[in-house]
Amino acid sequence: MARAGGNEQASITLAKELGLAARKRVAILLAEPFTVHTAWADGRGNPRFKRYYGFITDAKGRDLGGVLVREGLARAFGVARAREKGVSREEYKDRLADEELSAASRRVGAWNYTNWQALPEERRVERKLELEEEGEDKRKAPPPEAHSIDPNQAARDELMRLPGIGEVMAIRILEGREAGRFRTPLDLLRVPGIGAKTVEKLTPFLVFPESLQPGKEQ
Repeated sequence: MARAGGNEQASITLAKELGLAARKRVAILLAEPFTVHTAWADGRGNPRFKRYYGFITDAKGRDLGGVLVREGLARAFGVARAREKGVSREEYKDRLADEELSAASRRVGAWNYTNWQALPEERRVERKLELEEEGEDKRKAPPPEAHSIDPNQAARDELMRLPGIGEVMAIRILEGREAGRFRTPLDLLRVPGIGAKTVEKLTPFLVFPESLQPGKEQ
């Protein structure tokens, strides 16, 4: 979302105020008994660690993340899981995206401070910077450590060393391997957003050590 104004200190102060508002709202929502569903997954950063992710349902059966997004106190981004019977992870993410759009249209929470007139120009500048960064990435050779990455074991930051893989795509790879191991580069085609050209570009940097061991199913 666009910043409330050009004053950086004012933006920082506003962000702190919104953070405190979100914390107070969470305290209210969780004042009564609630349920925590956990998932043991990659640490999204340091390859040495995994972590538990918690998904909370309040006393009224509402998803905490969904409520906060609906009220403009959180963004629809991050790790997702199926939250109820018959609702897939993808459907849950789509629902959060819809809630975020609704919150923006109603100007609630942080969206009430969005400078809508400045938004188009800010988005244009952001896209320009992204294109410049992508161009710079293409001119740079991947670091040496990017030449032996196992997509089944690598953490988010390791995957982001691969050419053309940003944070969003790295998270998709992490989510994709939960559905089944990647045994060859072509298996990455099942990751949304990765096509044949991307696989061709990634292949020289990937290793699949377990697939090469005797007795392992190919």
